[in-house]
Amino acid sequence: MGMYSQIRGINGVDVLSNQEVEMAPNQILNLSYYVNYDPAVGSGDTSENPQNYDIDISPVTGTTGVDGDIVVLRIPESFSLLNTAAGGTGEFLDQDAIAVQLLTYREGAKYSISIGNFSTPMVIASTTTVAAVPEFPTIALPVAAVLGLIFIFGRKKEGL
Repeated sequence: MGMYSQIRGINGVDVLSNQEVEMAPNQILNLSYYVNYDPAVGSGDTSENPQNYDIDISPVTGTTGVDGDIVVLRIPESFSLLNTAAGGTGEFLDQDAIAVQLLTYREGAKYSISIGNFSTPMVIASTTTVAAVPEFPTIALPVAAVLGLIFIFGRKKEGL
């Protein structure tokens, strides 16, 4: 067949479908969808416009992923392929058209996302984000220093 499609970008950054992407719980990814087609080889028939986004999200076999962990927040209803010159190929890119969100973290979970029949799936690995919390002295010492300076300058104004 002369049609090739893939997820080609996350949040405006080029990322190819065959790259594994890490996703934290409640994180939203905006996915771009790319299609390369050649009507001369019997695919990308523009007479079949509008084309449908057939998105499939499923856990990767052998991982701890569960159906429903990733939800689709936004997906366009359809897209249209443009006519190409005789013997030419066409390209279609829908930038940040699809939004997905990971709802829960499962250690070792991986999910496959594919769009359309000719799509190269993208693998999303569930991960956690660790927020750095400053230690007590990192906060307490500057606060104590500022309060000390305020006390010293306040006493000087009183003439003591």
